Amino acid sequence: MRKNQRLYLFLFFLLCSGALGAQSINIEKFGAVKDGGQDATPAVRKALAYIRQHPVSRLIFPRGRYDFYPDLATEKYIYTTNNDDGLKRIVFLLNGFTRLEIDGQGSDFFFHGYINPFVIERSKNISLKNFSVDWERTFHSEGKILSVDKDGMELQFSEKYPYKIEYGMLVFRDKKGVEYPYGNLLEFDPATAGGMMNTDFAFVGEGSTREEVLVWMRGQELNFDQLDTIVLLDGSAQFSGTVPVARLLLAAADQRMTELKMEPLLCVPANADDKEVFELFDKYNLRMLTVIDKENRPIGAITVDDVVSKLLKD
Repeated sequence: MRKNQRLYLFLFFLLCSGALGAQSINIEKFGAVKDGGQDATPAVRKALAYIRQHPVSRLIFPRGRYDFYPDLATEKYIYTTNNDDGLKRIVFLLNGFTRLEIDGQGSDFFFHGYINPFVIERSKNISLKNFSVDWERTFHSEGKILSVDKDGMELQFSEKYPYKIEYGMLVFRDKKGVEYPYGNLLEFDPATAGGMMNTDFAFVGEGSTREEVLVWMRGQELNFDQLDTIVLLDGSAQFSGTVPVARLLLAAADQRMTELKMEPLLCVPANADDKEVFELFDKYNLRMLTVIDKENRPIGAITVDDVVSKLLKD
């Protein structure tokens, strides 16, 4: 009986020792440099490899901006919801990890090109906190058709969509030179909702709380002078409603966005003519109207300023 007690005590001591031995490590130890634009992807791979072999429970990113590029990311064939299956490039591949916290301490994570920030598989008790995720630029590019003739068309792109002509081909890039391939071209008549809309609009998950949305908004480069309405997405990334910013600010901190959305649910397809848009703005005294695609996903928004501008031009 005493031998069993000693054995139990010994095992208990080992378990406690292991728990107490768990430590925190700094990503800078593995070569990551904040605020300099350098690729932090290799440092993440080294850190995760180290954590697999040592009792580490917390990976710390000192507050700052960290950039991640696809060239040295981990490659893995995965099945992704609402996306194409195939070989993906992943920065944080968390496969088989237990009790790991990644703490950004208020950092901003910027990703470049076609890259997956996180994939979590066969892992338990994973905590991701205190950082924002964004891309250096959008995956789509917008231009204005200035003229069309038998030889082609003349296009104009703003500085938001850097590009080059290489070997006679139009190639889109970001400011760091990472390419953004395109597969589909969409054309919108100026006299339709698609032609009137702009793609700079704020959208969040309908299950988010008011406090989570405000924290997210503070970390974004939003034009708060024009921001009037937040677009909501459901679990399938489909349009599920809108919430006026005024209503958001007056809500309780833990109130869900889905509880705050406006009724009735209003949106228009991209091919809706401008008269239909004008009628909706007039009938419901709107300040913003969401434009959706054929799969009910929001692709843009029309503001009251867009409507006024269109009316003045006509």
